[in-house]
Amino acid sequence: MSCGLIPIPKERELRLSSEVPRDVYGQYLTVPLIKYRNHLYQRYIIDKVPMRVIGEEYSCTVEYIRQQLKRFGIKKDFRVNHQYPNFILVGGCKKKYPCYDKDVFEVINSEEKAYWLGFLMADGCVSGTGLRLCLGKKDKKHLLKFKKFMRIGRPIYEVPTYVSIAVFERKIVDDIKRYGIIPKKAGKERIKNIPVRYYKDFIRGLIDGDGHIGIQNTNGKPYLIFNLASASVKLLQQVQKIFFDVTKVKPTKIQKPFKAQHTLLMTYGGKSAITILKWLYVGSTIHLERKAARLGKFFDIRQNMA
Repeated sequence: MSCGLIPIPKERELRLSSEVPRDVYGQYLTVPLIKYRNHLYQRYIIDKVPMRVIGEEYSCTVEYIRQQLKRFGIKKDFRVNHQYPNFILVGGCKKKYPCYDKDVFEVINSEEKAYWLGFLMADGCVSGTGLRLCLGKKDKKHLLKFKKFMRIGRPIYEVPTYVSIAVFERKIVDDIKRYGIIPKKAGKERIKNIPVRYYKDFIRGLIDGDGHIGIQNTNGKPYLIFNLASASVKLLQQVQKIFFDVTKVKPTKIQKPFKAQHTLLMTYGGKSAITILKWLYVGSTIHLERKAARLGKFFDIRQNMA
């Protein structure tokens, strides 16, 4: 079996081919398996990503990744003097990916930078020199915004249920660590070193990542509600203090949802929610479209009832 990437055939072409690729055990590779093998080859050989990080991407153990690499005949020594094959990579790029914007988080001096820091605090994952962002398939467009912001050359990785992208650059990881985005950050999250003028952008990123905006029907009238979930009580208290300092909305009780082991929930509703969300979203240039749309829907309903 070739040590490089296998061209992706159509199902019919694969069935009619007399040279159907096989794994090291002699089993035929279907199109999905070829795509899976090519992605492992790309990550392990071309991108030189450790098995541990690949395991995190697939939500499985290092041992399982090791077994799959063995199954497909992918060996670490392929990395030596590796020539990028003239085959179609999964994602559609034929050359090594361009560099990232390594200095993007060195100084937080814009709304966009503060927003993505908040979003990464909520949904990002740091491991070694790698940073990974994984979102549900419905938020693919938002992940593409992050890709454009970071100037990431590699394509996003897609499976039926989620999309993700990763960068492997020590400078970026070291920079975001200064703002509290660290490995195994659950429960340790803090608002740290963020300029005061960008607090609302950072918090909007938090809510877009780990929050919820909803509209309830109360006595025939729309009732706006939003919450923010986190494993860190300190982070939620910091957010509440900022809300009070800026909007004078008093803190609410931080609760532990039913059956939640480590998650805490901060909830606002009614006039308090309207005041805070107006401050966070109105006039913003970067936000998760579906959550901003829900807020806009609430104001539309209320205006139509007036």
